Amino acid sequence: MECIVHFEVIREGETKAFRGLIEQQEPKKPSAEQLVKMFDELGYKVEPFGGTTNFHPVAPDRDYKIHVKKLDMGEPIEDGPDRTRDNLLQNLMNLNRPY
Repeated sequence: MECIVHFEVIREGETKAFRGLIEQQEPKKPSAEQLVKMFDELGYKVEPFGGTTNFHPVAPDRDYKIHVKKLDMGEPIEDGPDRTRDNLLQNLMNLNRPY
């Protein structure tokens, strides 16, 4: 099972969006330790604070923060209308319309 981690690195008022990948055996959200390991592999030496969505550097001379925005576990997203389906149905209905 893969989990795509969408996160932001905030440094000197500038925010940049990144993604990382965590592979695990079970379909569950990654732990703080797994996230720290992933960030370490990406070159960020961090530790969690305030849960599993915020991280700050271990070294005091580093000045950035990491905020996890989303954990994508491959679940279907149903947060609105399916535009592809709606367009397809509309086109099919128009084909059956008498002229």
